[in-house]
Amino acid sequence: MAFVFIEHLDPKHESALASLLSAATQMRVAEPSDGTVIEPNHVYVIPPNKNMTIKAGALHLAPRSDGFGLQHPIDIFAISLAEERGNAAIGVVLSGSGSDGTRGLEAIKAAGGITFAQEPATAKWTAMPMSAMAAGAVDFVLPPHRIAAELAHIGHHPNPAQAREIPEGNELDKVCLILRASTGVDFGLYKKATVHRRIARRMAPEAKILE
Repeated sequence: MAFVFIEHLDPKHESALASLLSAATQMRVAEPSDGTVIEPNHVYVIPPNKNMTIKAGALHLAPRSDGFGLQHPIDIFAISLAEERGNAAIGVVLSGSGSDGTRGLEAIKAAGGITFAQEPATAKWTAMPMSAMAAGAVDFVLPPHRIAAELAHIGHHPNPAQAREIPEGNELDKVCLILRASTGVDFGLYKKATVHRRIARRMAPEAKILE
């Protein structure tokens, strides 16, 4: 896996996040330049006063707008990540104010990826995770240490092709009926390809059920 951190900063404020993370991990941590190619086991921290996207395996930087409206760098990156990586994308929204990240997690979830939000009881600022949760954009709500554990687990089994046989056709319809009866949610209304991908991700060997 590669890890990309998008944080909210004043345009003139230099971030200390890269140096703080460098002291906490053996992975290489850096602020990328425009065109930096993503590599596994690297950590990338968005530079100040920039928006960042990913395309063709590389990070691309652009100046933030000069307007006085709210900035949404997390949404901008996460939407591009969903387009780039599809069901291999993973989005995590941690403590923060505002609603940035909600649209990004919606895009990742729609693409068949996996989304996490920090458990509000463990967050200093709850608005961002609660916004994503209220929008139905979050698969799992967990405290940070459990999010980290699940990311490590997923990293060992990232390929849906490793999953066991997945129900199709009438069998998949039966699964949807059972879910509708037990939860009230009709997954039969979803695109079958999306349901298929998401089941595959959760049927990977040694997959854990999150409660």
